[in-house]
Amino acid sequence: MRATLAATLFVSVCVLSGPAGSAPETSPAPTPKPAAFVRGDDRRQAGEVIELRLRSIELDLERTTLHSDLNLIGALAMSSRDERFGGLSGLVWEAGRGLSAISDRGWRVMGLPDRVSPPPTIDAVRIAPLLGPYGEALSDTGTDAEGVASHQKGGWLVSFEQEHRIWRYPQPGSPAMKVRGAPEWKELQGNSGLEAVATGPNGAVFAIPERSGDLHRPFPVWRRAGEAWETLHLPRSGDFLITDAAVGPDGRLYVLERSLSLLGGFAMRIRRANVAGMADGALLQTEEMALFPVGSGVDNMEGMSFAPGGDGRREARLLVVSDDNFRFFQRTLLVEFVLAY
Repeated sequence: MRATLAATLFVSVCVLSGPAGSAPETSPAPTPKPAAFVRGDDRRQAGEVIELRLRSIELDLERTTLHSDLNLIGALAMSSRDERFGGLSGLVWEAGRGLSAISDRGWRVMGLPDRVSPPPTIDAVRIAPLLGPYGEALSDTGTDAEGVASHQKGGWLVSFEQEHRIWRYPQPGSPAMKVRGAPEWKELQGNSGLEAVATGPNGAVFAIPERSGDLHRPFPVWRRAGEAWETLHLPRSGDFLITDAAVGPDGRLYVLERSLSLLGGFAMRIRRANVAGMADGALLQTEEMALFPVGSGVDNMEGMSFAPGGDGRREARLLVVSDDNFRFFQRTLLVEFVLAY
């Protein structure tokens, strides 16, 4: 979602913002229209190289709380002169490809840094459009990509709000394949739809909307298990809304949340819940992993992904990115944690 501040507000926003199941069935991509998609088109498939500037930043940890399993490594501010860079709303880490992001204006950004300390040297960041089922570039409300996750058979799953759907990309630069959705998606709010998509090691797929429809109603967590979507329920707490989710190496579902104060800026929270063995309709029990309150230095945190740790230890890196809404007073931040499990 494009979280915004009132135009007349003078604030600084350098602040905080299952059971085993088969992968969802996809419909075959329709026959491409002539000249819409040409295999070997480097600009659309590999993308164009853009310059990326990195700068280490300090977060204010005075009131931040972290679970004992989670350790903060640091944060980077990322910027580019390319006007297409920004609005990052989903992250995915892949072996051999590293870290990629999707934006809510229909772009995919590949080759992003996946570590923040010390700032890495970046020389191959590329940007390219997400494509529709015919290989066409997306347009209008159809560009609003919000979540991305690796598919069990390769490629990506990408969730969209506005036009609520999940598409599969067998390769990041290929035309989309439509994924059969849950009937409830038709009733989702316009700018508060499928904010998060996550996949488990057993092929299960999870999808979560930004809003639940009522402050006292849990967030629905749709899980594809077998041939049908089931619904789990994630309790709401405070004024936080869902921005992304990822299944950790421990098999638990990690949920990224954001809240916005018009007088202070953004806050960020990460919670996790055990989803293994949870039956359809179950209410999930959560525990807080991280809370960065207003004033701690984070921004509109919207994307999250796990990456391997190292040295053979039971550790994984957790990466979180912010959506700057293409506004000069916001930043694209990459925050890195290490999770012990």
